[in-house]
Amino acid sequence: MRLLIVGMLEGHISAAGQIAISRGATVSQVDSVDAGLHSLRSGQGADLVMIDIKLSIAKFMKSMKEERLNTSVVACGISNDPDAAVAAIKAGAKEYIPLPPNPEMIAAVLQAVSEEQTSVIFNDPLMAGTLKLAAQIAPSEASVLITGESGTGKEIVAKEIHKNSPNRNGPFIAINAALLDPNKLEELLFGHQDSNLNKIGYLEKAENGTLFIDEVGEMPLQTQAKILRVLTDKYFTKLGSSKTSELNCRIVCSSIKNLEQLTIEGSFRKDLFHRLNVVTIKLPTLNER
Repeated sequence: MRLLIVGMLEGHISAAGQIAISRGATVSQVDSVDAGLHSLRSGQGADLVMIDIKLSIAKFMKSMKEERLNTSVVACGISNDPDAAVAAIKAGAKEYIPLPPNPEMIAAVLQAVSEEQTSVIFNDPLMAGTLKLAAQIAPSEASVLITGESGTGKEIVAKEIHKNSPNRNGPFIAINAALLDPNKLEELLFGHQDSNLNKIGYLEKAENGTLFIDEVGEMPLQTQAKILRVLTDKYFTKLGSSKTSELNCRIVCSSIKNLEQLTIEGSFRKDLFHRLNVVTIKLPTLNER
């Protein structure tokens, strides 16, 4: 469970963080809404966000919805501010936690979010078949390409693959190639190292877990070539370094676009498409369900 705290929580950051850590969560903290959104969209990710009620929760929730950042959010604030609590719930927060934090309440919220994330709710035979296939291929090391329209649940299926894989106890790191700066994508993926800097990339952050690359078709051709090499040789090299590191995570990709058509148009490498297309999971549209 990864908890992101956004804001100062009325000075109760340390207490809330320690309670969450004692319940098995890893905790990170940023000061502002913009920093919180950057943390979520950059692939650092979170399973739960606790946001200070004094911040613009409406702006935060609106941006999350527009960018399809599916993370549970709870608002935190002093208990004698009922109007702010109601406004936070109306903006989209799932819960309101009064401060100072109560250990039992935080534990209950963490448990509820954990149970929600490990349960895929559906009532459709097409999705039943899709999830059965995901569970069948999860224990293998086969490359997986998940396709489907926006909002059909590609990341949810990727999490199901992770949950049923040998890497289930490792981290699940999700990034969206369409939302990241193409000029910085390689550094974000592979990391950067020189005499003054040792920046950890997503491949390293996902060690012993799963790296989910959403909208892989948006990657520049140069980055596609390097990802192909990683998948083929099972190692990668940080920018600025000559030392190679073994690939110790599973890479699962998805695309809303037809990658085969993109190979014909020349904007997606044919060899990478065949490498990713070992197993394809096509999600049914919402209308089909």
